[in-house]
Amino acid sequence: MKFPSLILSAVAAIAGLSTVQLRADKMASIAVSSTGVVTLTPQWAIGSSLSGFKFASQDLSYGGGPSNFYSMTALTTPTAGAFTYYGITGTSTPQPTVNAGLTANSYSALTLAAPDLGYGSNHFYTIHHTSIGDYLSVIKPAVSDLKTMGAAGSTGYFGLTFSATDLGSGANIFYYLRADPNTGFGILGSLVPAQGGVSADLFNLGIAGFNALAYTSTAITTQYGANQMYYLRLDPITGFTILGALSPVTGKMGDIANLGSVYSTLDFDVGDIGFGVGTGGGNFYSTGPINATGQTVSFAAMASPVAISAGAFTVSPSASSGLAIALTVVAGSTGTASISGPNSQGAFTVTPTGPGVITLQATQAGQVGFEFNMLRQSFTATGVAIVAPVITNSQTVVGATAGTPFNFAITAVDSPTSYSASPLPTGLTIDSATGVISGTPATAGTTAVTLGATNASGTTNAGLSITVAAANGAPALLNSGSSLAPTIAVGTPYTFGIVASGSPSSYSASPLPAGLSIDTSTGVISGTPSTAGTTPVTIGATNGHGTQTTTLTITVAGAPSSRIVNFSARALSGPGDKTLILGFVVSGNGMNLLVRGIGPTLGSLGVANFLADPFLTMYGSNGTVLATNDNWGTTSGGVDDAAQITTIDTQVGAFALPSGSLDSALLITVNNGPNTTGLVRANSTTGIALVELYDTGSPIGTRLVNVSARMNVTAGNGVLIAGVVISGNASKTVLIRGVGPALSALGVSGVLADPMITVFSAGTVIASNAGWSTGASTPAQVSNISAQVGAFPLPAGSNDAALILTLHPGVYSVQVTSVSNGTGVALIEVYDTQ
Repeated sequence: MKFPSLILSAVAAIAGLSTVQLRADKMASIAVSSTGVVTLTPQWAIGSSLSGFKFASQDLSYGGGPSNFYSMTALTTPTAGAFTYYGITGTSTPQPTVNAGLTANSYSALTLAAPDLGYGSNHFYTIHHTSIGDYLSVIKPAVSDLKTMGAAGSTGYFGLTFSATDLGSGANIFYYLRADPNTGFGILGSLVPAQGGVSADLFNLGIAGFNALAYTSTAITTQYGANQMYYLRLDPITGFTILGALSPVTGKMGDIANLGSVYSTLDFDVGDIGFGVGTGGGNFYSTGPINATGQTVSFAAMASPVAISAGAFTVSPSASSGLAIALTVVAGSTGTASISGPNSQGAFTVTPTGPGVITLQATQAGQVGFEFNMLRQSFTATGVAIVAPVITNSQTVVGATAGTPFNFAITAVDSPTSYSASPLPTGLTIDSATGVISGTPATAGTTAVTLGATNASGTTNAGLSITVAAANGAPALLNSGSSLAPTIAVGTPYTFGIVASGSPSSYSASPLPAGLSIDTSTGVISGTPSTAGTTPVTIGATNGHGTQTTTLTITVAGAPSSRIVNFSARALSGPGDKTLILGFVVSGNGMNLLVRGIGPTLGSLGVANFLADPFLTMYGSNGTVLATNDNWGTTSGGVDDAAQITTIDTQVGAFALPSGSLDSALLITVNNGPNTTGLVRANSTTGIALVELYDTGSPIGTRLVNVSARMNVTAGNGVLIAGVVISGNASKTVLIRGVGPALSALGVSGVLADPMITVFSAGTVIASNAGWSTGASTPAQVSNISAQVGAFPLPAGSNDAALILTLHPGVYSVQVTSVSNGTGVALIEVYDTQ
C-alpha cells in the first residue's frame, strides 16, 4: 500500500541489517554416512532456477552418450536450456527439440523410468502444470501429457520419483508430493502410470515447505534402511534447505541435516560417477545457490520405534559455528519426553515418558553474519499407538455381480495393524492384514458392511453398502435419489461417477447442464458448467439384460466469488510513533463500513493492560479528517447511534460493546481508492488496543482489495496480531507481507529488522515466512504479484517476510514477530490478488 505522509512520518531510520551472501547456482554432491553425517561439496556452476535434476548412466540418445545429468529449468519464456543435459564436467547441451514443446513456468520435477510403463522404456517423466490441472508428462524427446496427476482439475503437485520395487503400492509406481489445499502441508502419494491408473494420497506429512523428492533402494543410513524416499524442504525459520528421509510404507519422516543454503532439486546415484562415493554407497546430487558462510546444525537420525521401557538414550547435536545448542521437544508432539543436559561432551539425555511421535528440535541463536538455525528429528515411542486409525475411503456404496470376481480395498491412515469387514456377502472374504475384500459373490442382494481399521490405540469403523446384482439381471443404480453436486458452481470443474451393480456395459445421462458431458463407457459425468440453474437429469445404466434409470437433480450455482469482509489488528498502542494504525484500499464506490477502536471491553475478554480510553479518527488519502469518535454510543456531532451500531454488530458477527463504555466506533461510507486510513490515538496513555474494520453490506463490485496495520512490535503483548475474514463460495488468493527493513526506504526509522509472519486457521499454523526471497513462493512470484496489486517493492534479499496463499472462505489470523526477539516498527499487509 502507498501510505499517506501521516503514517510514514510517525517514526525515524533503521539499524543495520546482516544478510547471508549467496554465490551463483552450482551442482553440489552430498555424501551421507551410515549414521547420518552429511558432507556437502560444491561442484560446477549450473543454470539457475532448476526445477528438476536427474543422472542417467545409460545413453538416452540425446547426443551425449552415457553418464550425463539432465535438468529441467523453469523460465519466464521457454528457450534453449529449458531441458538440458550436462556432462559430469559441467558442460551443458540444450535440447531444442524438447524446449519447443515446453510452456513457461509450467514444469516441476524430473525422474527417469527404465521399464516400459506403456510409453516406451528409458524415458524421463515430469509434472506439467496447466490452467486446468496438473498432468504427468513424458519426454521422448518431445513432451507429451499422459494423464492427470489426481482427479481432473487437481493442482498442487510438485515432486515426482519412480520405483520399480513394490513399496506397498505396487511395482513400477510413481510417487509424488503435493501441497494440501487447506493447510499447505506436504502429502506423499502414489500414482499408477497406466492411462486408467489411479493416484492415492498415502500420508499427510504435517509440515509445509517440501520441494523435491527422490527414491533409492540403497540403505543410506542405518536408521532408515533400504527403499526410502528422501526429500528437500525449506526450513521456515532459517529459510535454508533440509535433507531428510521418508518411509513410503509407514510415513515416518526425519530430517538428516540442514544444508545451509537453498536447493531446489534432488537425485541419488549409487555409484561413483566422478565425485566420490559416500559411506552409504552413493551420493545425492542437488542444485542451488551455495551459501559460503551459512552455519549448519545436525544430529544423527534416531531409530524408530523406541520402547518406553528401554529407558533413556543420548542425542549429540552439533553446529558448524561451535556455538552452544539447546534441545527441546516440539510443541504438538503426540508423545512426551524429558530432556537433560548437555554434558561436557555436548550430549543430551532424552527419556521418553509417554507413547507417540516425539519431535526433537536442536537450535542455536547464531552470531553476527549468520542465520538462526534449527533441525528437527522425530522418533516413535511405543507402548500404545498414537491414535486410532481413520478410514479414508470416499466410496460408501459399491456394486457387484453374482458370479463375477469382486475386489475392494480399505484405506486408512495412522498405521493400522489389522482390518475387518462384517458381515460380507456370501463368497467374499477380507484379508485382515491388507484390508482387501475379494472373492466371487454368490447371491444377489444388498449388505450393510461395517469396515474396521485397528491399531494398538483402538478401532475406527465406517460403513459400506455392497449391492450384488443377479447374474442375469438388469443393473441397479446405487446412487439414485442423491444430489449430484450441491456445491457445483459456474466455471468450476466437476466430476461425478454413476455407481451401479450388474456390470453395466454403458451409461447415459440426459439432459445435462451446458458444459457437462458423460463418458458412456465409464459413467463419469465431467466438465465445467457454464450456466447457473437447476436441471432434472435422467441417468441410466445398461447391460445385456436391460436398463435402469432414475432422476438426479443437478443444481449449478452462480460463478464462484469471495471477498475480504473483515480485518482487525491487535497490538500495544501508545502515543506518537507507538500508535496502532490501520489502512485499507477500496475498489468501487459506496462501501459501507463499521470501524471500531476497542480498549476497555478487552478487559472483560481477559486482556490485561488494555487501552483505557481510545479515540478513533478516520483520514482521507491527503490527511483530511473524515470522521472521529470518542465514545461509541454517540457521534462526534452528538447524535445517539448506539442502537444502529448494536444492530450492525449483530449483523456482521462482532461482539457487543457495553452501553456507556469508552470504546470507540463509527459508521462511514467510502469510495474507490486508497483514500482512508484509521488510527487509535491513545490520549497520552499506553495499552492493548484492537482496531476492527467490517464491510457491512456494499454494492456488487465494491470490495476491500488491501488491508494493513502498522505498529511498534515488541515481545509478549506487543506482538502484532491481525485477523482476516474471507466470505463467499470460492477460495481467495492473497499476498500477505510482514514489512520491516523495507520501510526504511520510505522514511521510517526504528524498523523491525527481522519480521516473521505466521498464519493460523482455527489455532493451527498453516504457513509462515521469514525472509521473503527464501520462502515457499519464489522471489519472482512475490515481486510480480506485488507489482500487480500496486504494493511497493521489497529489496532483493531483505529480511522482510511474504507469503502467497490460497485460502478457503473462513477466519484467519496473522502474527508478526521478530526472529531474534527484537523490537521495532512493522507493517502487516493483506492484498486481494484477484
